[in-house]
Amino acid sequence: MVIAANRPSPAGIQPGLTALVVYLRPAPRGRLLTTLAELGIFVTEYQGPTGFREMAARMRADVGVLVAGHAEEHGDVARELMEQVGPSLVVCVPPGADPNEYLELGAMTALTDDDLEDVGRLAIVAQRARLLRTAPRPPGDGVVFGDIEMRLSPPALRRGRVSVPLSRSEREVVRVLAANLGRPVSQSELERHACPGVPAHPGFLKAVVLRVRRKVEEIGGDPLLLRTVRGFGYILIA
Repeated sequence: MVIAANRPSPAGIQPGLTALVVYLRPAPRGRLLTTLAELGIFVTEYQGPTGFREMAARMRADVGVLVAGHAEEHGDVARELMEQVGPSLVVCVPPGADPNEYLELGAMTALTDDDLEDVGRLAIVAQRARLLRTAPRPPGDGVVFGDIEMRLSPPALRRGRVSVPLSRSEREVVRVLAANLGRPVSQSELERHACPGVPAHPGFLKAVVLRVRRKVEEIGGDPLLLRTVRGFGYILIA
């Protein structure tokens, strides 16, 4: 693992974002780091497919960057990184790999090594990450539904003495559903909170809900507390 401090941000670029760059293969590292620096993003670099989740949770990364190969080889790693950073994931693939495969998994942007200097595409990811960081939060430190508590800082689900961390998108979905306990919330409303400022990729919300249900079950809760309202959205019951 290597910690890399980017150069100061150019004038007019709002600083303060953090990115975890996970390398699963060699890549034009200098070009990638220069582009992220131009967007005011401080970078932590990590080598290898294991251990990065703990790093992402500890540093509370705003953006994830996965330098990967084909999706059939590294799709699971992409999904694990998205559990921590939500859809604010950039995937860099080598020539010959199909970047669209990672978009189908829920990544926000997928680039080839030849696109690493495309500041415009990465700026959209940075804008979304800043919106998430500055989104208003409700007062108090948590919400309770049934026998489960959702802590807001750091985001986690807790039942008794057992807890599991939540990604930003998972936290926002649970928070909005808990604020409307017993009332259905539309898919578009949940997506608006989970992905502020940008359209959600098809299947993104369903994947978030499935992860939340698994985490509820992991701590011994009933995953059916979070139910699907067919053709509309989801509802959280006590």
